[in-house]
Amino acid sequence: MPKQNVQIDVPKEVRGKARQEYLATTRELLKEQTVLRLFEDGKVSAGYAANLMGLDRYAFDQLLSKHRVSAFNSTPEELDREFQVVGALAKKLSSRRKKTK
Repeated sequence: MPKQNVQIDVPKEVRGKARQEYLATTRELLKEQTVLRLFEDGKVSAGYAANLMGLDRYAFDQLLSKHRVSAFNSTPEELDREFQVVGALAKKLSSRRKKTK
């Protein structure tokens, strides 16, 4: 993925080590908020978002929780369809087990 540069204006009063900390903190917060927004808007998957943040899925789920972002970005209709598919698969597995006994 091509990288873009972002200019961060630092107040003149922030100098020395505080300036470096200001920049580092700003960069990290900007990255975090951008990735969370991309995930929340359904533009990237949870796995890809975690990778962008340099986190594993568990740590990314914790980050979502910390920011009160739902790990599920499906509509109620999409979730209903997924539950129907899972239910149908569960019935098939159940009937196969009965046949093998």
